[in-house]
Amino acid sequence: MTDFNFAPLLSLMEQWKSTHKNRGWKNFISDGAVDPTIYGKSSPRLCFFLKEAYTKGIDTDWSLTEWLASGAMTRMWGIVAEWTYGIRNTTPEYIPHKPQLNRSEKAELLRTVSIVNVKKNNGNVNSDYVDLLHYTMADRTFLKRELDILSPTVIVCGNNSSLLRLLYGAELQEDGQVSAEGDIPYKFMRENGYAVVGNQIILDYYHPANQYPSILNYYTVCGLYQQALKSK
Repeated sequence: MTDFNFAPLLSLMEQWKSTHKNRGWKNFISDGAVDPTIYGKSSPRLCFFLKEAYTKGIDTDWSLTEWLASGAMTRMWGIVAEWTYGIRNTTPEYIPHKPQLNRSEKAELLRTVSIVNVKKNNGNVNSDYVDLLHYTMADRTFLKRELDILSPTVIVCGNNSSLLRLLYGAELQEDGQVSAEGDIPYKFMRENGYAVVGNQIILDYYHPANQYPSILNYYTVCGLYQQALKSK
């Protein structure tokens, strides 16, 4: 574990925001490590690869990570905190019981992670795949650079693993589908719910805002992570 250098990510976000403004896109929402110092020293370095930040009623640029670092909390981010606890405490032999976390404990857990949203502006409560695909392709270089800087050892996909595969060598086909080629083994991940790529574990699961029971989500995410640990 090493100290996480926040400067390159700050520089990237500024360049990214400027590019969005030049395209005529409004309200850039930056993300990354919630607390860079804690994130850099965490094991595993856990990244949630999600879709977009909901921005109803907000008509300005803002930082998702600063908002989370302030202790802000919603139901969805509480679920992310639970998953974070589970992943951090799961071993090849053990899955911890689903925790009963208070607001402060959830906030502290969120400070250990990083967040990468595919869409960095004007987020909606209900995501549209074609819209997300457009942003992935337009910002492909930026998104890959952000992940390279964050260097996560575990990535949790929120029902958008096809978009992550576009950043890992897969290509967009003429029919709008993402090819099975690339660094992430598509067939294996579809059948098993996870993949190991180099030193990274990638979990393929539903978005944390899904409506399934939280206990089902928690043990499924932990189970997928445990299977990945056993396969390494």
